[in-house]
Amino acid sequence: MRLTRAGWGLTAAGANSVLIGYLFGITELFLLCAMCLTALVAALVYVSVVSPSLKAKRSTRPAKLRAGNKAQLLLELTNRRKRRTPILFATDTIAGEHSSKLTFGSIGPHSQIKVGYSIPTTKRGILSVGPLTTTIQDPLGLAKRKLKLESNSKFLVRPQLKELPAISASMGRLKRSRKRTRSSNHGDDDFYALRPYVIGDDLRKVHWRASARSEDLLVRQDKDIKLGAVTVVLDTQAASYTADGFERAVIAANSCAHAAFSGGDLVQFYTTDVTTPVVIDSTESLNSVEEQLGLIAPDPDSDVERILEPLSRKSVGGTLIVVAGNISPELARQVSHCRYRHRQVIVISCEANRSSGLAVIYDDSQPLESVWAKAMAVTAK
Repeated sequence: MRLTRAGWGLTAAGANSVLIGYLFGITELFLLCAMCLTALVAALVYVSVVSPSLKAKRSTRPAKLRAGNKAQLLLELTNRRKRRTPILFATDTIAGEHSSKLTFGSIGPHSQIKVGYSIPTTKRGILSVGPLTTTIQDPLGLAKRKLKLESNSKFLVRPQLKELPAISASMGRLKRSRKRTRSSNHGDDDFYALRPYVIGDDLRKVHWRASARSEDLLVRQDKDIKLGAVTVVLDTQAASYTADGFERAVIAANSCAHAAFSGGDLVQFYTTDVTTPVVIDSTESLNSVEEQLGLIAPDPDSDVERILEPLSRKSVGGTLIVVAGNISPELARQVSHCRYRHRQVIVISCEANRSSGLAVIYDDSQPLESVWAKAMAVTAK
């Protein structure tokens, strides 16, 4: 509990009135001093006695935060008592560094007031907000008291997303593909079109009459079957990255996953800190990958060879996208082996390792969209 600037000003005015009244014998100034003192005491008693019961609730707009995009935090204060609160001011702490000063005014009984303010989303990861410190003030603005609300909130800031053209895998298919199973009672209702045969197709679906009239072996394609597999591998080896390079790699991996998902194929997403992929076949699984990338950090114990070595031996077909830092000779050798099992292999290096012609370089000198266009042009040759 303390005096405000106005309170200190009134204190100075009262003291000056006493001094001037004493020097010049003006008794009315002593009355003015008594009035100032009365107002100050009343203000201090008011803020010490009044204790509002408040509840804070935070939300963001948009609901899903993304690094680099504008965002707003909405703070709602609810008065849980039957009487009106005094004038309220608040200070909300953001990421333990910044603070936002807010003015709520007086809140009616069982009512709420919502205010919004911009929040920094320059970095991905967890954005911590709180604690919230509210300040109550008397109606004259002479005294104030701080109340700390234990209302800490955490929001996930997802990595940046660059809009890349969709990519699809025109060869191969995920083993244990989650395609819809046709049953005998469906008849021909699931038949969609004929397409060229690829390795791994069920020979029972070969359309022999159509194949006899064509140069290629044709296979029946059912509705809603996602052919092909796009495999995205993010190397998280700490030794191959700088801090900025790793952030570029996360952006590239996230953007590639979205581009692959929009192409209509099933997507396998690997990070080298685990060996089990996330199969992206729905918006929910894509959101799960984004949440994973929002929290991911460089791992000194990760090994990209654990991921690429099985991919170089097992035929999964389709397209392989490897996002890495500096391209080591071991990584270059594994990628070369993977070219025999995949129709298309794209390697994006997020460090300026220009000595290797294996990868396209994604650094600060050019945007990811240009790097992606270059990668597609190179692999199309």
